[in-house]
Amino acid sequence: MSQRPPVSGLDYKWQVMIVVMIGMVMALLDVSIVNISIPTIMADFGANVTDIEWVVTAYMLTFAVLMPLTAWLRERIGHKILYSMSLILFTVGSLLCGMAWDIPSLIVARVIQALGGGAMTPTGMAMIAETFGPRERGKAMGFFGIAIVVGPAFGPTLGGFLTHAFGWRSVFLVNLPVGIFGLWMALKMLIPDRPQCKVHQSFDLWGFVFLTLFLVAFLLGISKGEQEGWASRYIMICAGLSVFGLVSFLVTESLVKDRIMDLGLFKFPSLLWRC
Repeated sequence: MSQRPPVSGLDYKWQVMIVVMIGMVMALLDVSIVNISIPTIMADFGANVTDIEWVVTAYMLTFAVLMPLTAWLRERIGHKILYSMSLILFTVGSLLCGMAWDIPSLIVARVIQALGGGAMTPTGMAMIAETFGPRERGKAMGFFGIAIVVGPAFGPTLGGFLTHAFGWRSVFLVNLPVGIFGLWMALKMLIPDRPQCKVHQSFDLWGFVFLTLFLVAFLLGISKGEQEGWASRYIMICAGLSVFGLVSFLVTESLVKDRIMDLGLFKFPSLLWRC
């Protein structure tokens, strides 16, 4: 991502940081802000525990599955377009959540919301890594880490206040002004950075399929373990599928040329320690 002259005395790299922080806090806040509103949503729609759990699970699964796609998408459309589209999807999804008329419509809206949130996280991290120099990158990632901590930490508190004061729909509608403001800042501050290379990396379809199978089966097993029983057939099937997906993914990534994930990075001890 190239540099440009500062606007209003603020270096471009810090403009990028501000834009990324707004989106990150908003996306990660929604991982936990809904939890406190679940009983109210259940009472409003007359839903049971099994149905209502998908409001949280659908967001989590979609969020996780989309993240590996962002590098491939960035190569084709650039960070600015990808990040802006992510903000649009997240904001539209939030609006649809606030307008939901039943549990299925709320689940679909949460999936749309997560499509934006899942792309924002790795895209924002990549933007910061490319914009800040090696000497400042550690400090920048420290600020980025604040968003990762602040969002989920304040989610339940903010969600409880909004639900009690304005109803459960407000936990979604509160994202609208923040999302619109973040989108305006992204369009105004971020420079176009669409890659100019004519030869693009091919999409690692099977790698993505096996990684998705692993993530979905693993996360479903973790989220449903207490309800279904850790020794239940449901959890055993999830465990089997997750192991199969992970092994198949590792084998695929060792064979294909254009990988969805560079496994060679895990040779570095510092990266393994952070994981």
